[in-house]
Amino acid sequence: MAIAIIGFAFVALIGLLPSGMSIFRGSLDTSNENWIMQDVNAMLQTTAWNKLEGMVAEKGGDVLIYDDEGKLVDRVTLAALTSDSSKDSKDWQYAVKLVIEPVNRPNEPTVLLSEDARLVTIVISPYRKAKALEEFLKITKAAEFKGAGYNRNSGLRTRSFIITRMDSALD
Repeated sequence: MAIAIIGFAFVALIGLLPSGMSIFRGSLDTSNENWIMQDVNAMLQTTAWNKLEGMVAEKGGDVLIYDDEGKLVDRVTLAALTSDSSKDSKDWQYAVKLVIEPVNRPNEPTVLLSEDARLVTIVISPYRKAKALEEFLKITKAAEFKGAGYNRNSGLRTRSFIITRMDSALD
């Protein structure tokens, strides 16, 4: 009888494993997103204001590749990411690109808030998820996240913040 009770308990515990692993993976992704955000924020703070737009992948900047610990492992061009799978590495877990746009005043889309402020949206894609990577390659503007073409279930993650000019106005 005791063996039957223990067997029943083990079946219930084994049934919880998939749920626990899913929660663990989500927690790991959230932690890595935070590490990636800190890394990108540090890059932006040390970049001259007049070179900021050059960090956007669609304008010649690199797509940043991170590993499963949220550490930068590679930089590739957008074209190389779409065509050159030979450079693919088993360490590649997240592809990251920046969308940097001027900040407009609320309810006045044609009036800039300031020449010295930019809206930075960091787009993070799990590299191994084909749907997420497909969405990742399509996005070029922050407004596209609100559109019908953006699939919220693809696994793509975004984080946005506003940066202001902190260096000399004479750079």
